[in-house]
Amino acid sequence: MGPSTSARLVSVGLAIVVGCGSSGAAGPEDGGDAGAAASGPGSSDGAAAGDARTGEPSLSGPQATAYFVSTLNLGACFPSPLASDANGLISCRVFYVLGAGDTCAAHPGLSTPSADVLTSLMPNNPVGLMPPTYCALPQLPESAWVNGSCDRSTAPGWCFVSGSAAAPCAQAIVMSSSGALPAGATAVLACATPAPAGTFSGASDPSRVGAACTPSPESSPTFAGFDFHIVVLDEGNPACGSDVCLVNHFQGRTTCPYGQDANGSSPVGVPACTVPGTHTAVRPAAAAGSLGNAVQPQCVRRRPKVSVYCTCRCANGAGKTDDGAAYCSCPSGYSCAPVVPLLQPGEPRAGGYCLPNGTAYNPNEACTPCDASIMNCP
Repeated sequence: MGPSTSARLVSVGLAIVVGCGSSGAAGPEDGGDAGAAASGPGSSDGAAAGDARTGEPSLSGPQATAYFVSTLNLGACFPSPLASDANGLISCRVFYVLGAGDTCAAHPGLSTPSADVLTSLMPNNPVGLMPPTYCALPQLPESAWVNGSCDRSTAPGWCFVSGSAAAPCAQAIVMSSSGALPAGATAVLACATPAPAGTFSGASDPSRVGAACTPSPESSPTFAGFDFHIVVLDEGNPACGSDVCLVNHFQGRTTCPYGQDANGSSPVGVPACTVPGTHTAVRPAAAAGSLGNAVQPQCVRRRPKVSVYCTCRCANGAGKTDDGAAYCSCPSGYSCAPVVPLLQPGEPRAGGYCLPNGTAYNPNEACTPCDASIMNCP
């Protein structure tokens, strides 16, 4: 049976590592970032996808909560439009990860995130330094901008701009000119488009943990596939009952291991991609005048068996179960592992989910693609 179109998606990746630039930092406790309340960008036919030019995950999918990991040079164009609220704020937060021995207090305006946010961020540290020192940098509202951008604002912080203010880009992340990034520091951007409306359970039926599920976006022939950097919680998937179909750092489409090119042609000897349960050809949507979007091959070590399945929420963002919410106990062969980081207080989806033992995502491990010439993904 194909996936239900009524399922609700929550895309989650972890953070974008932003290349060093010149910016200062200041703000109230936790950085003072206010997430936008607008709906997520993009077509209803897809989930988060990658940008071919920069390798960045883009937010081109249905309304979803998205956290993602990727490197990004600060001077580079941001690959996807993001919805903003009436104050020009997007649903993102910026943290500085300081060099060894440095502290937030040593830099005017930098603030230390709350303990639960820090706990949630630690397992997904994109910098490699352990333990990392995270400091929050505030997002500046339009009232603090000058001529449509915050690049000349006196207040330390950052903003997301589009149109002429982002030229030659369509959209860009801009830092204010009020101070320099601390020596040896890295900036981390964590984004979250608003979650779908409704009550989230994620812990109702642990007996379904591990059951195979077909992610709902794959019911669309224009969906190009998932991004390796991203986690997706497919809520309401019929295979999982009241729990979620987890797409845990999986690339491509579950039924098309070797992918296909932008013309819709699969590798020699391999069937073309089709919508699961049908003979409908997959033809990802593309910009006007282009041939189309390719479907990326799956990653050898993150095939559907270890990265796409039904699961339940077993801990909160701090790794605990003492807050009164409903949590499941992982069955034999599964472990409760942090999957969705807590970046906004009260996020009911953040925390640990039951994963098959030994299958947790390693941010230092690259994707080795399935290769039809050697048929390494039977």
